[in-house]
Amino acid sequence: MKITIEAAPAASSKKRVLRSTFAILALALTMAGISFPGTAQAATNGAVWEAASSTGWRDQDPSTISGASATAAMSMNGVKYIYTIINGDVWEADSAHGWKNYPTTTIHGATAIAVTNRNGIKFIYTLINGEVWEAASSNGWKNYPTTTIHGATAIAATSMNGVNYVYTLINGDVWEADSAHGWKNYPTTTIHGATAIAAMSMNGVKYVYTLINGQAWEADSAHGWKNYPTTTISGASSIAAMNMNNVKYIYTIIGGQAWEAASSNGWKNYPTATVFNASAISAMNMSGVKYIYTLKSTLGQKIVSLAQSTLNTSRQSSWPTGEWCAAYASYILQQAGSRTPSYTAADSFRTNSQNFTWINPGQTPQAGDLALWDKSPYNGVADHVNIVTSVSGPYSFSIIGGNQGGGDGTVNPGTVTNGTYGGMKLMGFARPIN
Repeated sequence: MKITIEAAPAASSKKRVLRSTFAILALALTMAGISFPGTAQAATNGAVWEAASSTGWRDQDPSTISGASATAAMSMNGVKYIYTIINGDVWEADSAHGWKNYPTTTIHGATAIAVTNRNGIKFIYTLINGEVWEAASSNGWKNYPTTTIHGATAIAATSMNGVNYVYTLINGDVWEADSAHGWKNYPTTTIHGATAIAAMSMNGVKYVYTLINGQAWEADSAHGWKNYPTTTISGASSIAAMNMNNVKYIYTIIGGQAWEAASSNGWKNYPTATVFNASAISAMNMSGVKYIYTLKSTLGQKIVSLAQSTLNTSRQSSWPTGEWCAAYASYILQQAGSRTPSYTAADSFRTNSQNFTWINPGQTPQAGDLALWDKSPYNGVADHVNIVTSVSGPYSFSIIGGNQGGGDGTVNPGTVTNGTYGGMKLMGFARPIN
C-alpha cells in the first residue's frame, strides 16, 4: 500500500528560503496525494474520519485522532493503519486496537507524509524541510534521510516487485526515486505544473496521478510517463488513488465533498453524497472493501471560528425566527455543517437528544458546545443559549452569544466564572452531533 501528502520547506542556505516560499504557496493552493493504500496532505488541523464502500460511504468519526495537519492510510495483514502528523510528529493508529493513537516518538518536524508496505514491513516517508526521510516498523521507526531528495512540496509512495518508490513534486514537476538505486532522484520530464500527487501500482505498472489546475491527470511507467487528463475530474483540491480487482480508482475532494471515479467507467466522477467538510483524502482497500479517510476540522472548531467571525454583528434577516439567541446559535451550527434544525427557543437545545449530547454541570465542556442558562425564578427551562469558545474548567469558560452582554442587540463575547453569567444559572451543555 501507499500514501502521500503535501508540504515542506526546502534544503540549503539561500535556496532553502526560495523553496520554503514555494512550499508555502503550494500548500495555500491545497495539495495532497497518495496511492493504493492511502494519502495525506497538509490541511486544516482536524480529525480523521473513515467511510467504507460496504456501508454506502457512511461517514464515521473514530473519535481518537484529532489535531492532525496531515493523514495517510494503508492496510497490511488484515489490519487498517492511519498515520497522522500532529504538531510535526508522526502518530500511528490501527483498527486492531480501536484506533488508539500513539506517537512514533522518532519522527519530528514533518510537514507531509506517505506510507507503503513491503514484505510485512511498514514504511513511513515524510518531508522534513523539503527533504525525504524514511522510517520502517522493523527498526522501531528510526528515521533516516534519503540524502538525495530535496526541495519537495508533496510526496507519494508505492511498492512493486520488492522495491519501494517515492514520488515528489519539485517546482511542480514529478520526480521518481527508488530504494533499489539508492534513492537517486530523476525527473519524469513529462509532468509539470502539479500541486498534488498520488501513486500506486497494478499488474507490474506504476501509476502517478496529479492535480494540475484542479484537474486530475494520469501517467504510467509503461508509456514513459506520458501525462493525460482524465477530462472528467475538475475543481479538485486533494487527490488519492488505489486499485481493487484490476480497477483503478481516483478519489478527490471537490468543494469539501469526496468524489469517486473508476477506470472501468471512463473516469466518470460521482459524489459520495455522504462525505462533506473534508480538506484532505486518503484511500485504501482491504478484503474487497474500499475505504476513504478524510481530514476534517472538528465541528466544534468550525462552530467557534464562525462565531468569532460574527462578533459585534446585529441580527440578520437570513437567521431563523424566534428567540434570537436561539436563532443565532441555530444559524452558526448550520453554517458549520451541523444538521441542527432552526430552533425558535433556547430550551430546544436542551430537550432535543436526537441532535445533541447533554453534558451535565460539573463536567468540563468543549469548545463548540452550547451553554444553556436558566433565569430567575429558575424554573428548569432554558432562557438563554450561547456558544462555548474556550475552556478553563467545568465552571470557567468563554462564550459568544446573540443578544447578550449589555442587551444592545448584537453578538457579543462573555466570560463565565463559577458557573454563573448575568445572574443566570448554568443548566449544562448541549454538544452538537454531526
